[in-house]
This record gives sequence, structure tokens and C-alpha cells, in this order.
Amino acid sequence: MTRFGLALIVFVFAAQAAPLSFANESPIDFNNGQWYEASVKATESNEVFFRLWLPQDGNEAVIRNGPELIRVAFSQSDSTITLDFPHFDSQITAQHGDEGFQGTWRKRRSNGVASLEFRALPTSSDDWTWLSDEAQEVWREVEYEPEVIRFAIDFAESGIALATVQLTGAAIETDRGWGMSLREAHGTIETPTGDYRFLSGAYSPSGVLMLTVFDGAHAFRINASPDPSNGDLQGDFYSGNWWHETFTARRLGPDEEFELPDPFSEVALTSGDGKLHLAELDTPRYRGKPVIVQIFGTWCPNCHDETPVLRDLYERYHDDGLEVLGLAYEVTGDDERSQRQVERFKEKFGIDWEIVIAGTSDKAQASKTLPDISAVKSFPTTIWIGRDGKVQAIHSGFAGPATGVEHVELVAEFEKLTEGIVGEE
Repeated sequence: MTRFGLALIVFVFAAQAAPLSFANESPIDFNNGQWYEASVKATESNEVFFRLWLPQDGNEAVIRNGPELIRVAFSQSDSTITLDFPHFDSQITAQHGDEGFQGTWRKRRSNGVASLEFRALPTSSDDWTWLSDEAQEVWREVEYEPEVIRFAIDFAESGIALATVQLTGAAIETDRGWGMSLREAHGTIETPTGDYRFLSGAYSPSGVLMLTVFDGAHAFRINASPDPSNGDLQGDFYSGNWWHETFTARRLGPDEEFELPDPFSEVALTSGDGKLHLAELDTPRYRGKPVIVQIFGTWCPNCHDETPVLRDLYERYHDDGLEVLGLAYEVTGDDERSQRQVERFKEKFGIDWEIVIAGTSDKAQASKTLPDISAVKSFPTTIWIGRDGKVQAIHSGFAGPATGVEHVELVAEFEKLTEGIVGEE
């Protein structure tokens, strides 16, 4: 069996966990359709795997990355299917063939449209019949105690990060001379600018790790294996076909502490009077009111994770005067396109606060538009302003739901800060 075949079987197995439901949304009848093992190709030898459910009839498909379920607009005409991600300005189109679907994922980026090869093969959701007879003889299910492992990562260009990976009790084991067990793995990577969202894949006791995620915006793949000289991991990170960098990773002890920079200390206020000088803030809509300013982009998945939190705060405290102002930094300088993406973003989250198109997503250029802060290091960057117009806190990045406890703690901190600016006189 090739390394590709091994990786594919591992990842298909990883998707066999118990069915999930959508929080606060109507359920989907998964009996009315077919599960597929899907992928987009970052490089010739590195595919980004994910689970895909296509309805027999209806206009919503589902993408699954481990515990995450994502609804996707779906349409079909004859043998062609379309999966649309309008809020990320990306789309999959594919044609049905003898074995499944083949096509292309296209995503608008700042320098044009990127294209990656897409394919999807039908698979069962609840048994092993999708394996060939040969594979069923080779692989068998085994049980392990669930385990959480952590790695301190040093990316060659992006810097430090923390990976937290949960190994479930389920595993598959081979008896054909490879001498390894491959365990289902879920987790995320946290960086000073945000997290990599819901990663899924497999981990072997020898230290080999493979994780991927696809959500219409990201197409990430992480490969890592032990360095023979010291036992630490060395690996490669791919983002689509447009970014690659290497990294090293050291497994942390069970009680070993590892902290990323404080996201509340990454960006400093530089104005002498303690205020953020924006023309919008000097209008009656905001003057004398508590305000949260969200520096974001509609293209940014971490911003999509943060916005529901801000929406909840806005709905709870708007009657007490709270306002939210969005500053959108988009991937192109095309104002018409940017406005379209903003409207899609507002519709997706059901928000009605003001969003101003403030520039492009280049962080250096964005920083020049905001001289009252030291830099825009991350999208999103969130600023709390009191009724006196003075900045109370600046938070860089966002720890989304994939980070678990960190996300819960951050949401609580956001609420505390918001209560502070709303309650002050």
C-alpha cells in the first residue's frame, strides 16, 4: 500500500466518530444523501482531506472536520455539482465520474484566483464496508485510553505556536509488517494571531502526525515525523498551494507550562490622549457611548469565529448604549467587491452594526490607516472604548471554539470587558 493510500484510510477512519448535530440550528437528515471522502490537493503528494455529505435532494451540503460540521450552499445540474462559500469568495465545482466527483476549488486571493484540484469518493458513514477486501484483512480496530498531547512548535517563518491534539480511544492497527497503530487525532494549533481551527487526522505511537482542515477558506495540511537526532518532530505546513513552511515541534510533558504572548499586550495604544481617533467615533452614533471596534476581514475564519461572540454582546447590551463598529480590510482594493462581501458577512451573522471598508488585508498597509495603535498584528483585532472615548483594552487575534477551554475563558473575558465599558459613567 502506498503512503497516500495509508493516509487516506487513516483519515477516512477518523471520520467514523459518532454523528454530530448543529448547535442552535435545524437538524439535517443524513439518511437523505451520501457521505464522501473528499480532498483538495495542496501539492502533488499532499492532499487536504475532509468528510463531505451531499444531499439526495436539497440545497445544503455538509463539510466535516472531525467534530466540526459546516453547512454549505449546494446545487446540482445534471452531473455537475457546486459548493458555494460566498462569504469567503470561494467555490467548488465538480463533475460526476465513474467513481465519484472530480473538479476544482477556486478561491479569490489578493493576487488573483487560486485553483486546487478537488475530488470526492463515496464512502459509508457507519461501517467498514468501504474498505477493500485486502484492506479489511490488514486493518483491525483496537482500543486505547483517550489521551491529550501537546507540542511547542517553532515555525521557520511564522514563529512559535502551541498544538493540542486529542487522541481518542479508537484506533486502527496493521498486522502486515508495518508494526504500527494509527490513532484518530483531533485538535488545533494556537498562534499569537489566532488558531488553525478544527484539525483532524492521525497519530502513531512512533510520533508520526498528520492533520488537515478544509472549510472553504483554509486548506491546511500538517505533516510531522520524529527527528532521529533528538526525537523532536520536524515537519511541513501547507496552506493551499500558495504557502509552505517547515517547523520543529517538541512534545510537552503532562504538567509542563507553555504560554504564547498575551494577546492583550500584543498591540499598544500610541495616542497621547488615550483615544482612537476615527471620524466615525466622533459622530452622534458613537460619541459618549461604549464602543467595541472590530478590525477584521470578511475573508478571515478567526473573524467568523469572533463575530457571533460580539453579536451576542451587542444584542445583550445595545439597550444600555453599546455600539459595535467594524473596520473591514478586504483582500482586494475593489470597492464594489468589498461592499458585496461585507453585505454577505452581515447577512450570514444577522448583524446590523456599521461596517466601514477601511483598506486592504495587508497588515502593514492596515497599520498605516490606524496610527493610534502600534500595529495591526492580527485579524481580528478588537478594541474596547469607554463612554469617555478612551481605550480600555486591545485584543489581538481570537481563540475560536476549536481551542476549547481557551475559547470559553476568552469569551468570559470579552463579556467582563464589555460590562466594564457599559457600566461606567
